[in-house]
Amino acid sequence: MLHLLYRQRRRILTCALTAAAGIFVLVANTLPVGFAAAVGVPIWAILIAGLAVGALGGALFAVLIVLVFPSQRVVAEFSGIVFFLAALAITQLPPDLLDGIYGGFAIIFVALAINGVIYGTWLDRFRLKLDIGGIRRFRTPLPPEDAWASLVPDPDHLDDHWDPLLSKLERHPEDDASFDARYHHGQSIYQHQTMTFLEREAPRRARYHHTGEVSGPNQPLAEGVYGVEIEPDGNGSLVTITSHHAALLPRVALLMWFDDALGDQTDYIRARHEGRRDWSVTGRYRREAAALS
Repeated sequence: MLHLLYRQRRRILTCALTAAAGIFVLVANTLPVGFAAAVGVPIWAILIAGLAVGALGGALFAVLIVLVFPSQRVVAEFSGIVFFLAALAITQLPPDLLDGIYGGFAIIFVALAINGVIYGTWLDRFRLKLDIGGIRRFRTPLPPEDAWASLVPDPDHLDDHWDPLLSKLERHPEDDASFDARYHHGQSIYQHQTMTFLEREAPRRARYHHTGEVSGPNQPLAEGVYGVEIEPDGNGSLVTITSHHAALLPRVALLMWFDDALGDQTDYIRARHEGRRDWSVTGRYRREAAALS
């Protein structure tokens, strides 16, 4: 569970900061004149207390969403941003604009607009593509040969591969270094991918370029390079995974950034290797996909 909260740290921090900023705006603009003197507390102390309460409340709200409703985790940052903008609107816009039903409709419209920009398809029509990459290291109890079978796609060891979504892997008839892969996401949604190995030295290191398309709502996830390095470490192995995704849709890149996608993936792999309970978003998604297959 602690690993999950750490991987979701950006989401929790964003909710905490936006909630704190919203409370600060409300307190700074609605505090009655003379209130601080009446209670004998400096105005700066009241503002700092408001920041602390907002940050704590936002963080606790985000933690609750992540732990109880992980599939709806985007609500955390979305709610924080909407709350901050609502606080600005309440304190800075003329009261007549927010009175009655019109104010309610305005808030709903702004919320929908924010959702459309952040995680909706509004930006998909523009030629705006983002790159995202990372490197993660972890220790596995598996010896290098077993770690290699788990981490590097191979049609002869497909059942040992860490990702159960990889349902098919065939050698390309015209290129011995390339493979045609198929990932099953459930509900007849398949991701077809071509893997071309740039480096392959069993059981030490491998690096391959991947590109493909996803049917259904999962737009290209898409092109990039994935690398694995394995070093003997006592009775186990020290694994280094590098990943780089190119030309991602903004909403996909943002979601991967908030999720610390590569780190979350390594948490899932470690849980499988160590035979312990998995809290990762990566694992949850794969269990849900398996249930729909």
